[in-house]
Amino acid sequence: MMLSGLRSMFIVYDADGTVCGEIIYHVRKMLFNATCSACSITHGPKKEKPEFTQLKGEFSIPVYNIHRDEMDVELRAVATSLPC
Repeated sequence: MMLSGLRSMFIVYDADGTVCGEIIYHVRKMLFNATCSACSITHGPKKEKPEFTQLKGEFSIPVYNIHRDEMDVELRAVATSLPC
C-alpha cells in the first residue's frame, strides 16, 4: 500500500511499556472497562493479531508499535495527545 510522502508510521499506545505499565493497563481494562483503540486494532489477548501483522507488511513504509514512554523527543513534539 503506497502512502505518498510518509517515511514511517507510529502507533503509540497510551500506556508505558514496562511490566508495571502493562499491569496498570490491564487493571484499568478489567475494573473500569477502559479500552485502547490502538490495542484493539493491533492485538489479541496475548500477541499481535496475525491480520495486523500481514497489513503492516503491505505498507511501503515501516510501521512501529511503541508505548508512550518509548517516544523520542521528535515524536513527542508532534504527538501532543494520544488517542486512547
